[in-house]
Amino acid sequence: ANPFYQRIVPGAAAGRRLADVLPEAEAQGYVAILRHVLATGEPWVGREVELEFDRHGTGARERAAFNALYHPLTEEDGTVTGVIAVVVEVTDQVRARHEAERARADAE
Repeated sequence: ANPFYQRIVPGAAAGRRLADVLPEAEAQGYVAILRHVLATGEPWVGREVELEFDRHGTGARERAAFNALYHPLTEEDGTVTGVIAVVVEVTDQVRARHEAERARADAE
């Protein structure tokens, strides 16, 4: 199982805030984006956004890339009551594309 998701999912399921479960997200601006969506009701989409975090709980940080969507949860009257976050890691795909681009540039 993925250690990153093992760290995030139980905290989210228990209703813990992202800033508490993943303090790196707050330090790198992603919690501020979440708060903006909550305050304004405007969804946010991030493609291949980078996050540096302690994936394995060892204190060593590594950089990863994610596609993310923060979407407001609203009542019928438009009141924003929460935000749903859908996040997919795309680190391997981004690395593979960069390697292919480097190989193509080297071949030219």
